[in-house]
Amino acid sequence: MGCLRSAPPGYLRGARKLRADALADEMLAIADREGDDVQQKALEIRARQWVAARWDRSRYGDAVVVEHTGETVVRLSFGERTLPVLAGESSAVAPPDPDEGFI
Repeated sequence: MGCLRSAPPGYLRGARKLRADALADEMLAIADREGDDVQQKALEIRARQWVAARWDRSRYGDAVVVEHTGETVVRLSFGERTLPVLAGESSAVAPPDPDEGFI
């Protein structure tokens, strides 16, 4: 591990991306092999897919799309008071007592 400490920034990340590309080439070679057991080939390919997805998420990782529709309500609580953040609800909050909380 000592040699990695002196490596330039991003060196390990770049090396992992190159290895992920090599794994993709291996997956194609495994898929093209003839005469092997189909389940064994599938296992070998899935194992390489798993590793490649962790080493280069942008190209080999699962795409995750998060969509939000509707309204988002955020409430901030200060002790016993709750402050609604949505417009239109602000009238539900009593104005703070200027003398409360001061010594």
